[in-house]
Amino acid sequence: MGPPLPISRKTDQTEFDRSKYSPVSWEGYFDRKENISIAPGKTVQVLSSGLRTASPAFVCIHGAGHSAASWALLAHEMRERLPQQQFIAFDGRSHGGTVVPDEDDMSIEALVADTLELLGALFAGSPVKIVLIGHSMGGAVAAKAAASGNIRNLAAVVVIDVVEGTALAALSSMQGILAARPASFASIEDAVAWSVSSGTLKRIESARISVPTQLVERDGRFVW
Repeated sequence: MGPPLPISRKTDQTEFDRSKYSPVSWEGYFDRKENISIAPGKTVQVLSSGLRTASPAFVCIHGAGHSAASWALLAHEMRERLPQQQFIAFDGRSHGGTVVPDEDDMSIEALVADTLELLGALFAGSPVKIVLIGHSMGGAVAAKAAASGNIRNLAAVVVIDVVEGTALAALSSMQGILAARPASFASIEDAVAWSVSSGTLKRIESARISVPTQLVERDGRFVW
């Protein structure tokens, strides 16, 4: 994936360059951050905007190695253009702030089950229509969840940058993809810089919002 962008610490200009990769809060892009219990031992971290009763609700499923905050730029556009519209993104299992008892299980069945359980927790008894939006791996999850017939009031499914068969075939190697990333970084800025220089993310703004949500500090290093 390529090395991190070279970062020197010798000049004031260098410090300015590092500031390009400093973390940006989700709060400028979403209205709320919540931890939703969907089953015993399973808590999903959700970012959302708009009125909870607004219909349809756009529910976004991110790709492998990303997080709910990966949808921040789209969420911002939605909030600017349709401020009352429900826009929801959530961290998948083994990503971001979501907690599940069996984090090593990244099967399509587990991912779909998590999605259906979250939708049940959010919309039980609600007349709100649901539009599922999935990117890459999330597109495969959205398609399978929709095909299950278990989403009441499903209005539409949108898949982005995914050919379903290819995405499903790649699920078995997902852990390898995640493991191929650098194991740790000296700073959040270094992680953000790596995500851009490696081509994992294309826009620095998106990286500054989403990468920090995937890291925790451990023994003076930042790890996924």
